[in-house]
Amino acid sequence: MIDVSKVANLAENALYCGRWVALLISKHISRIHEPARARLAEQDIFLDEQLNHQQHLQEELGIAQDQVDAAYGFIQWCDRLSWILC
Repeated sequence: MIDVSKVANLAENALYCGRWVALLISKHISRIHEPARARLAEQDIFLDEQLNHQQHLQEELGIAQDQVDAAYGFIQWCDRLSWILC
């Protein structure tokens, strides 16, 4: 179970770093917490809001879904590589 208020605060604060960063952080939050959907109504509402937030940011930035997926995939690859190297 997640502390929705803490994760929501993280997603909101990401906007101070820029819309692109906020989009990727929101996507990461969704990816991590989506498997827990249907366990808590508050969490489901939050996850739905994140999906809407991602769509809104993507439209504002004028980028395609495949570009977002590629950037997120690259971040995941870098994360895995850092674990291997460390």
